[in-house]
Amino acid sequence: MDKNFELFSIKFAEILDIDKEELHDNFKLDSSIFDSLAILSMSALVIELFEVELNKEKVAKCKNFSSLLKVIKNEIISKNADN
Repeated sequence: MDKNFELFSIKFAEILDIDKEELHDNFKLDSSIFDSLAILSMSALVIELFEVELNKEKVAKCKNFSSLLKVIKNEIISKNADN
């Protein structure tokens, strides 16, 4: 895993107030843990680490950690294609 994605995983676990080991691909992102404050904090972290802004509708559709990572990676690819 890229070092920024590894750092993202560590910081995202902190945002969710869980141990990093609990954050696996199928970790469920439901409203009980992935609330509006967590989404805002995660979005700021993505901007800080990857210099991309996430589409709110795409983030809202993420059901697990793996789908969130896919959204982030796709935004990075899209940004790089525009440059």
